[in-house]
Amino acid sequence: MTTTPSFDPPAEVIAALQALDDLVIEVEVNSQDLHSIEAAVLKVEAAIDATVACYRGHPLIESTVAAIKAECRAGLYEQADATQAARNPGIGSNKPTLH
Repeated sequence: MTTTPSFDPPAEVIAALQALDDLVIEVEVNSQDLHSIEAAVLKVEAAIDATVACYRGHPLIESTVAAIKAECRAGLYEQADATQAARNPGIGSNKPTLH
């Protein structure tokens, strides 16, 4: 009979993942100002880093942090694009136009 080895993460990894799951970050973004968007991204990334600072070094934590940061960055830019598109219909959209 073959048994599968257990790959339970260490307690500190579980604690870090729980801390990230519980993290709530509020930012304000001016969708017309790239500096505002980037400042929001930096604020989110700093909050994530601070949340897991004492848990850094484990590969699962590092990959999770990288994935969350990328997802947050993309989400902030997508939200800014959507807000901009709602304010200026037709500008910057990929819809074909008649000329």
